Amino acid sequence: MKTFIQNKLIRAFTMIELVFVIVIVGILSAMIAPNFQRNSTREAADQIVSHIRYTQHLAMMDNKFDASNQNWYKNRWDIDLNTTSYSISCEQYKNDGSNDGTKYASNPLASNQPLNPTGTKELNVSKKYGVTVINNCSTNKIFFDNIGRPFDNNASATAPYSNLIKNNCTIVVSDGNVANNIIIEMVPETGYAHIRSN
Repeated sequence: MKTFIQNKLIRAFTMIELVFVIVIVGILSAMIAPNFQRNSTREAADQIVSHIRYTQHLAMMDNKFDASNQNWYKNRWDIDLNTTSYSISCEQYKNDGSNDGTKYASNPLASNQPLNPTGTKELNVSKKYGVTVINNCSTNKIFFDNIGRPFDNNASATAPYSNLIKNNCTIVVSDGNVANNIIIEMVPETGYAHIRSN
């Protein structure tokens, strides 16, 4: 019996071995922990891509064709990207070409809140994430038609398919450090928006 107990004790960890294991685990966790820190630039870029896709979805689900309104094609859903914030809306044009106001999209997470910086605070990306948005498309607003194609400068459109975006459109999300910039790219024809991999 004594030999059995001695054999079991020999195979057990000593206190010094346990201390070394704890120290090594602590060092490894200290080295890995910075990789789990929040990246606010990436969070803002992910949110913007999600909302670009949501705007495109709204445009495809809400077909604005109206045979009695010759300006029906101007009634498109758009995302208005400014330097510090953005909003999702649909401008309403009358048959005579005059603007009849703006309808904001409802926040899918809180339906009584409009998707503009006043109603949905996270759309103010400068305040929430500390970033600025540089829209390299030809205008701040990107419009989508009923099949999801991106358009620019909808107000000057003269026909249903004029002002189609013909080149890749890029949006830069920046926290002021060029090394941390994230580029969102939207391709013409399909309007597919994604974060460009470096």
